[in-house]
Amino acid sequence: MQYIELFKAAAENKSFLKVLFTHRHLQVGISNLKMGEDTGEEAWNADVLVLIVWGEGHIAIGEEERSIAVGDFIYIPPNTKYTIMNLGTEDLKLLLVFSSAVLRDGTDESSKVSEIMDPYKARPPDGGL
Repeated sequence: MQYIELFKAAAENKSFLKVLFTHRHLQVGISNLKMGEDTGEEAWNADVLVLIVWGEGHIAIGEEERSIAVGDFIYIPPNTKYTIMNLGTEDLKLLLVFSSAVLRDGTDESSKVSEIMDPYKARPPDGGL
């Protein structure tokens, strides 16, 4: 059994992207976007479920855009480009559930900058973007 205190883990997380659990058919991660920060445009080769745990912001999925806030649950189909932006006055905390392992187990990217500087560091060679 894998047990995670989600709200505690999200509240304590300061990393841009952190993997909490990996299985070949499922991966769970959390993300912290600082005020004014965004994910950059992403598209994963897996279904993605995003739960807004804390804060508020904006999401653009393909041609569709909308505001997001605590409790919102968003489904993103595989290979669909999206960007999540923190437009609030505090950190935006996200739970990410992928339908397959798209990130290396143990990924803990401290900031978006580190991911941009080495875009293959966090993603397995045959998965992710």
